Amino acid sequence: MNAIEFQTTIKDGRIEIPERYKQEFGQQSNVKVVVIKQIEKGEPRNILEKLLENPIRIEGFAPLTRDEIYER
Repeated sequence: MNAIEFQTTIKDGRIEIPERYKQEFGQQSNVKVVVIKQIEKGEPRNILEKLLENPIRIEGFAPLTRDEIYER
């Protein structure tokens, strides 16, 4: 398997291959694609960050005490 890495913008659901790689893949090739979205500045990176920024409030909720956590 031959792998390349490049950055591009998805436009209308299409990923454009940079000119310097087009010749390598020809007119029609079967490829495996992995898309990793770049995180915008200030955008929460995962569910934990989202929950820390916007906690879910549940009436009557009380967190476990240290003793309750380590009870067996």
